[in-house]
Amino acid sequence: MAEASTPAQHYIECDDCERNSAQFVCKTCSGYLCEECKIHHESRKLTRHHEITQLKTEKEELLGLLHCSEHKTKKLECFCDPCKKPVCTDCIVLTHNGHNIKTLLTAYEEIRDSLQRTLEVIECTFLPKYCELLRSEDQKDLELRNQANEIEKEIKTYTQNVVGRVMEISKHAIEKLRMEEEYGRQELQKSKIELSERMNILQQTREMLSATLEAKPDISYFNSIDVSFLREIKALPIQTFYQFDKFKPGQIVQMIKDNFGIFPKLRSSNTLCDRSERRSRERNHQLILNRCLLRQHDRCDGTIFGLCPRRDAQIGTNRWKKKNIC
Repeated sequence: MAEASTPAQHYIECDDCERNSAQFVCKTCSGYLCEECKIHHESRKLTRHHEITQLKTEKEELLGLLHCSEHKTKKLECFCDPCKKPVCTDCIVLTHNGHNIKTLLTAYEEIRDSLQRTLEVIECTFLPKYCELLRSEDQKDLELRNQANEIEKEIKTYTQNVVGRVMEISKHAIEKLRMEEEYGRQELQKSKIELSERMNILQQTREMLSATLEAKPDISYFNSIDVSFLREIKALPIQTFYQFDKFKPGQIVQMIKDNFGIFPKLRSSNTLCDRSERRSRERNHQLILNRCLLRQHDRCDGTIFGLCPRRDAQIGTNRWKKKNIC
């Protein structure tokens, strides 16, 4: 198991002041120096002849500047493969004796190459594939929205057609109702005319009788007045009442609900229903509904749209429901 590296293994600071970042390295004493400490290092008698060079920033060269976190004066020179850890010579002798050891540069190059290969796989394989999948998901999302919008338009158009057919049936039913109403009113008008004529005869006869009674008696007083018609008038005409049966709504709502169509279901698999088969089923349902509506349109008193008011509710041979009174 690889152990986490400590900050001392990677952080390069001035070994003299331990405050500033190192810009130089003394190869003689293996010390890192900042600009200020380099000047002091070169001015001291004991260190003025040390070899000081610019601290290089190449990654491979920086490996030679890493020191062990456990043995501060030792440079990290090797890499313990089983422990996955950079080590110094003291670490090899004390805690990594017998382990598979390789140079730090070799381990660095192997890790670098492995990371580079992984990076290439991510950049050249995984990321393009996931980008393609993401674009595909965006396209599918757009297609799904378009499909839903198109189906919504179809449902609305279909609904308007159904409503239009129902409105036609309603219009036909109302027209038939008004025709029945007109017939009944005409019959009532005939009855009113007959009654008015009889009332006129009665009023004329009453006026004639009143005038005779009020006049002075003369020879005409003894002439008989023809009132034989009173026998006919005495028999009051049979009065007829007209009324409609109540409207009885049918089961068209449930019928439309049951036969409105096959509602689309969202499928998550790749085996979508064949469009031609789906359209064929939709046409069959449309034909069934149209036939029902046409049949209902032809006979308004059916049980689908509703039972329209009829006049033969009680008397089979008589088209009117009549209540006769003498």
